[in-house]
This record gives sequence, structure tokens and C-alpha cells, in this order.
Amino acid sequence: MRRTTAAEPTALRASTSGLSARRLHMVCEAFCAEHHEEWQAYASLQVGDAATAHGLVGELRSRLTLHWEHALRQESVEGHAWKIFKEIVFEWLDQRGLEPALARSAAPLRVFEDILGACRPAAPGSVRAGAHRTEPRLRLYAAVAGLPERQYDVLLLRYVLQYDQARTAFIMGVPQETVRSHIRHAKRKLALDLGLTWVPSPGE
Repeated sequence: MRRTTAAEPTALRASTSGLSARRLHMVCEAFCAEHHEEWQAYASLQVGDAATAHGLVGELRSRLTLHWEHALRQESVEGHAWKIFKEIVFEWLDQRGLEPALARSAAPLRVFEDILGACRPAAPGSVRAGAHRTEPRLRLYAAVAGLPERQYDVLLLRYVLQYDQARTAFIMGVPQETVRSHIRHAKRKLALDLGLTWVPSPGE
């Protein structure tokens, strides 16, 4: 199946118009297969277990298969699937009273420390140079968890899971400019919450 992009949200819907139920099912299977790796990686990061993540991906595939024609009527099939999948993952966490596994892993938080590496204290004496590296990780995680939903997702996909900007936009079903905007706002908010000043690099 040809990949659609955020710039052409109705392409998949148009290409499937008039198909038989059997062929629609085949298109749904191809769509899910194309996104399986990314969904699996995101869920594994959130729940901390590959087997559980695989089961959550299976739940998403089942829901999409059952309501595929409804999915095709959405402005962005990718964005629609992403929204459903996040609901599945966080329902699973909420039912068990768990926080995302990100909070229990040092590796992803080191990525956010690196993102803030070029920041400087917001004002003389407000935060000593490099303080964000020596404060408890809980404070950094709280700042990350406090980001608006889309900004949080973009940072996880772009920097923790290391998808490039184009793929991040594709997964979420949004334009690349939206991804760039979310990154800028997220970095600025993280720095502000940690008492730092974010200095955009060239191109940001």
C-alpha cells in the first residue's frame, strides 16, 4: 500500500472508495502492518513490556478492523488510529493504577536532559548552571508529563523513539510544520518549568 502523508489526509479514503468488503479488509490489514512497528515501540515505552504492548496493538487492530469504514471517513486515518491507540494504552495503565514506564526508566529521561543541554539559567542566581542535570529525575519527569498531549507525543516519537520529522508527522497524521511547532513549544515549556531559558538552535 502506498504511504499517505499528513499533507494528503483524504488520499487513503479516496483510493478505497467503492472497494468490496474483502478488499477494504485487505487495505486495513496493510495499514496496520505498516504502522505495527511504531505502535509496538510506543506501547512498549509506555507499559514497559513488549508482550503487553503487542496485545495492545492487537486491540487497536481489532477496533480498526471492526470500524474501518468509519476510520476512512476521518480527515486523517493515521491521526484517528493514533488517537484510538493512545486511549487503549492509557486505559490499560489507568485500570492498573500505573504511571507510564517512562517514569521508571532513566534512558528516556537522559534524552530530555540532552534536549535541555543548551539551556541557560533564566536569571542570574535563579538556577545554577547545569542544575537540571543534578536535580532529582522526578522533577524532570514531572515537567515532561506536564506537557500538552501533542507536545509530549512529538518529543517521545522524535527524540526517544528517534523517528525523523517526516515519519513523526506521518504517524500522528499531522503536517510536518505542526511537528516543528510542537517541538519548539515543548522545549520552551520544559525550560520554563525547570527555571531555564531555551535558546533555539539555527532552524528552530
